[in-house]
Amino acid sequence: MKLDRLGLAVIALAMFVAVSTASADSGIGITPGRIQVNDVLKPGGRYELPSLAVINTGDEKQTYEVVLSFEDGNGLQRPAPSWMKIEPKKFALDGQESRSVSVNISLPGGVEPGDYFAYLEAKMVNDSGQSIHASVATQLAFTVGESGWLDTLVRQINNLLDDASPWIYIVAAGGLAVAALRWSSRRVRFRLPFEPR
Repeated sequence: MKLDRLGLAVIALAMFVAVSTASADSGIGITPGRIQVNDVLKPGGRYELPSLAVINTGDEKQTYEVVLSFEDGNGLQRPAPSWMKIEPKKFALDGQESRSVSVNISLPGGVEPGDYFAYLEAKMVNDSGQSIHASVATQLAFTVGESGWLDTLVRQINNLLDDASPWIYIVAAGGLAVAALRWSSRRVRFRLPFEPR
């Protein structure tokens, strides 16, 4: 079977369009390129990091996930994934759409002081959560300083109060109001004037 030049040109053009379309349909970008926390973090503390922007650089809707990942052999300590709160962790983006992702660190008491390093990696995933294409990452570096047990305990109590607010304050105010009413009812006795006849 012979193909003329026009037929070959049409096939070549169709293959080029198919490859171009496939490569244009998926893509990923992330900003910023590095998060360097300059303040020394303390055990028991909570810290809000700069947010990430994840960008679908392709043309079709994709699902993305942001995870903590590591590099071997850099000599720095690894933060535990349980310290990181990433919201939203998994989400979908239409073509050329972006999404802001917040990242917070909650350090437990007893964290070993030192320099920590990890990557905040954004990757495209399928419905079952498996990576399907290349990923991009932001470097994350921070230092944990030493802290006494009392300072750590105070930070942890403040975290609990923050988690429970405003309800803990409403309950406490209600309890004080009830206690004040009970105390005042015992102290003040109402007497009706009574005159015998």
